[in-house]
Amino acid sequence: MASFFLDIGIIIFLAFLGAFLAGRARLSAIVGYIIVGILIGPSMNLNLFGMEYRGLVTNTDFITQMSRLGLMFLLFFTGLGFSTSALKTTWKPAILLAVSDVLLNLYVGFIIGSLFGWPLPDTLFLAAIIGMTSVAVAAKSALEGKQLYRKEYSYLFSTMIVEDFISIVLLTFASAFVLGNTLRPEQLVNMGFGVVIIYSFFFVLALYIAPKAFHYFERIQGNELFVLFALSVVFLSSAFADFLGIPPAIGAFLVGMAFAETALKEKLERQMLSMKDAFVAIFFVTFGMLVDPGRIGDVLPMVALAVPLVIMNEVFILGALAYIVGFTRRAAVSIGAGFLGRGEDAVLFASVGSGLQDPATGKPILSRAGDISPFTGVFCFVMSILTPFMMRLSIRLADLIGRVLPDSVKFGGSLLSRVLRATMMVSGFSPTGSEKRLLLAMLAYGASICVTLVTPGMLHIVSASLSLVLLLLVWRGLHRFFGPRAGAVDLQDQDILRPDQAAVGRFATLVSVSLLAMLFVTAAFWRYSWQAALLVNIGLLAGVLLSMRLVYRHLKVRAPPMSKEHILPTGRPQPRREPLGFEPRKDRRKVRRPMRPRPVPREYRPVPRELLLPRSGPRR
Repeated sequence: MASFFLDIGIIIFLAFLGAFLAGRARLSAIVGYIIVGILIGPSMNLNLFGMEYRGLVTNTDFITQMSRLGLMFLLFFTGLGFSTSALKTTWKPAILLAVSDVLLNLYVGFIIGSLFGWPLPDTLFLAAIIGMTSVAVAAKSALEGKQLYRKEYSYLFSTMIVEDFISIVLLTFASAFVLGNTLRPEQLVNMGFGVVIIYSFFFVLALYIAPKAFHYFERIQGNELFVLFALSVVFLSSAFADFLGIPPAIGAFLVGMAFAETALKEKLERQMLSMKDAFVAIFFVTFGMLVDPGRIGDVLPMVALAVPLVIMNEVFILGALAYIVGFTRRAAVSIGAGFLGRGEDAVLFASVGSGLQDPATGKPILSRAGDISPFTGVFCFVMSILTPFMMRLSIRLADLIGRVLPDSVKFGGSLLSRVLRATMMVSGFSPTGSEKRLLLAMLAYGASICVTLVTPGMLHIVSASLSLVLLLLVWRGLHRFFGPRAGAVDLQDQDILRPDQAAVGRFATLVSVSLLAMLFVTAAFWRYSWQAALLVNIGLLAGVLLSMRLVYRHLKVRAPPMSKEHILPTGRPQPRREPLGFEPRKDRRKVRRPMRPRPVPREYRPVPRELLLPRSGPRR
């Protein structure tokens, strides 16, 4: 019992010390927690001057249980921060940027996992770790850089809220996929029903039960009773998810999301804030304790490859997409730099992935489970250091990009931005019938891509064929979607020789379909030859750049060559002579008008007396 209290005391005190030192170094507190966990964990093995150090906390069962407890509270408060009302004005660009960011970084993770020979289940968790951003790191970096006032950061944080929800769905999918390789068919079917049941239950709870029942919860008197009620809700929802064969933390996230739109949100955050901070710190410290320092050297090549690829994805590719959606060049690069942070979501996937065990043997399911935690720790540490630096550098970087990009690329990006800006940067959701069909086709296409990616054999071929058919339907829908919007685009300030709006619509459709086709190529051919899939995707990107060049030549004005009579002679310009005998304008300005002569003073002579008329009447 004394060892239990000693372990708790060591973890909490050193978590405080690590967060304090990280703050003094202007780093995220998450980095301090992870480093402290590595230093006190049971995997430490140092021999200094004949003294052996094996870590301060060696009880692995205690570490695992505390990690699960901290993860549950972390995801509960993450779900509590998922507010759909905050997305009313920013949901269109937020959803597009969030989905694009996740897909781009998942692709990078698949490339890295394939290069280093990781199996597909391990690669899936590795890709998720690389793809999940951190709202905590981004918010802290923006606060320290005094940039929270900038308008684009409201879109940035809204996008990260959407990514949190995507991460939970992806975590459920990844866990089911990995466990599906070890479970019997009936167990896999039960897990599928469990996923449907828990999402349906919390969906009904969030929409119908919680908004009507919160009046009864508000009647709970006293802080102690309310905290007990909140803790019971968190633990029971986690137990319900565990009963259905789903990671318990997902149940905590969903119940937090159910209460996010009620009046209880502020009271829950206020009453449980200190408990949240304590358990979240414990989670990150215990995660660091599970990292084996001896295996950090094995994952350094992967980190060295992942960091520049993620920077390219976030700053350049996602920044370009943000510009196309309707942001300015500087705002788009700032949004991309804010997405560089990695923290709680990456640690979440690493903790769940390395903790998945075979029900029959109790051994880890993932063959690279020992490398996932060291990679996550080093990767989060490096990206947390780079994020504030890149956010401060974003404006200069945006100006540099504007100077070095070819004119055709800037022109094509401007056309796409003009087509999409009127649709994406407007709040509200009132789609027409064709737009609803397009949205359903894109959702079905995304679902079929996921099935194609994880299924083998004949089912893989069938799902790939279905994905191709859906891609053609999406192509047709995008052509109808972009046509009228391209016709309403104002091209007068772009020096357009032939204002061909139909060509603009075809160009926007071609670019969108090319990017969607990259998903199909990856899902259909990656399992057979990832090198061939990568080359085909590079060819699709080259086709996008070529289409920008062609539309630039088709629409852009080129000044006609000047003839000799239009070329003025060099040297000092001569004054122009005006016709009709007038002097040059310059000389006329300097003409002096004749001045009037002074009047000659008059001479007065005396009048003779005889010429004067006599005065009438007597003199007084």
